[in-house]
Amino acid sequence: MRVIPRRKVEFSFQELREIARWLFSRRRSDPISDFERQFARYVGVSHAVVVPSARVGLSLLLDKLDLKPGDEILLSVYNYHVVPFLIKSKGFVPVFVDIDPLTFNMKAELIEEKITPKTKCVIATHLFGLACRIEEIVSICKKHRLLLIEDATHACGCEVGGKKVGSFGDFSFFSFGTGKTLMAFGGGMVVSHNEALFAKFKEYLQSFGVSPRSFAQSVKHKLKVFLEAIFTNKFFFTVFVYPCLFIFHFFHFDPVEKFTRDSYTNADINPGGKACRFSCLQAVIGLSQLWRIDHVNDRKILYGKTLRKLLEDIKEVQTTFVPDNRSHVFLSFNLIVDDVDKLRKYLLFHGVDTKLCHMRNCSVFFAGHDNYPGAAAIGMGMIELPCSAQMSIQDIYYQANLIRKFYGREVKIFS
Repeated sequence: MRVIPRRKVEFSFQELREIARWLFSRRRSDPISDFERQFARYVGVSHAVVVPSARVGLSLLLDKLDLKPGDEILLSVYNYHVVPFLIKSKGFVPVFVDIDPLTFNMKAELIEEKITPKTKCVIATHLFGLACRIEEIVSICKKHRLLLIEDATHACGCEVGGKKVGSFGDFSFFSFGTGKTLMAFGGGMVVSHNEALFAKFKEYLQSFGVSPRSFAQSVKHKLKVFLEAIFTNKFFFTVFVYPCLFIFHFFHFDPVEKFTRDSYTNADINPGGKACRFSCLQAVIGLSQLWRIDHVNDRKILYGKTLRKLLEDIKEVQTTFVPDNRSHVFLSFNLIVDDVDKLRKYLLFHGVDTKLCHMRNCSVFFAGHDNYPGAAAIGMGMIELPCSAQMSIQDIYYQANLIRKFYGREVKIFS
């Protein structure tokens, strides 16, 4: 039996070597400026600045975009719940657009019918590593003179028409959390082509205060990430974590979810107090990972396409949509099934740890909104299979075999 963790922290000895080299260097460069410059070049934009987190970056962006209370911001209804609550906390109105249930991204053709004289901005999310129809959304925003913000937290390195996502909007933001392909112990990046708006944002960011507790919290956070990197290691996960998951399953408790999930709640959307400044150490890690992100993405694309091919004939399973080009980098591989609990239990008992998707139909949190059939079609039936670049192709075959057996299909593949 193979034992496969639900996710792997993309951290290697290469990062440790770069940290040691920087710490013991006689002439230390400024790794944060280097990281910002190299990241902007990679994405294909003029300006980039690190932020304490993607959430903080979005919050500060909303503060400095000359929006007025009551202005409307269009966004995908199937989203991370903190985003619309953050918008509402600023005095703006989140207006939801339904999704294509095959891609899980916002339907571009539904955007214009949601535009009113109060609409000032669109947030275009590239969900799970799949680019949304960003070129069409750009055209709509130009036609109606709307600001465009790209949420590229899931899609670093993803491309549309040869351009990296994050290079289409007026502003874009990225995340470097532990579940991301480019992992820098947390933090994020905001990028832009607009020099005037970016200068105003960067000035505001530099004046942003950090809680007196931030140093202790920063140490605590980095220790948590380090422990997560250790315990998602194949050996430690197999020997220590998996037996605990197996036992706790009978008590309906998920210790991995408890340890790794974001602590943000509906009420906890103010970036102050929990924010820690992006450190030089994080920048060194980010620079190291930036050099190999395309290689990591290529492996995940191979694994994602392989899973899709091996499961496409099982009618009980809706698999992740796979385009022909490089516009999906497979941050995760998602399945929609009816019997979520039974399938997760079956996979766990055979060594494969999965997680429930944390995205939601956000309209349920806001009274008075219309129905959204695309998001409703997903419901609570989405799970995420392991799809780490540190896995082997045999791990992919093993997962596919188990799912085929669960649904009583003749096994046509072997690990």
